[in-house]
Amino acid sequence: MKTKYSTRVHPIFETVEYGYGLLFKDGEQNIQIGALGYALGFVSACYYYPQTKLNLVILENTANNLNDFKKTFIVHTEIMGLIKKRTPNNGYN
Repeated sequence: MKTKYSTRVHPIFETVEYGYGLLFKDGEQNIQIGALGYALGFVSACYYYPQTKLNLVILENTANNLNDFKKTFIVHTEIMGLIKKRTPNNGYN
């Protein structure tokens, strides 16, 4: 699952690489492994932070701002940012 096989422009994270179901932001693959999900009316995030052995799962049954996915996932990405700040060495080992 962690083998990168495709690169694309993600609506939130810009250029990312995909494994089999996982997203890898360049330079962050050692600190954040997971994916965001969207289905009509529902948004989610499931990420693992290997250095702290922390799992983050966010399930939301309200999808606002569907014309702007950065706004739709703002709670998710803000929490992810807080976790990354607390990761030892910012994960760039």
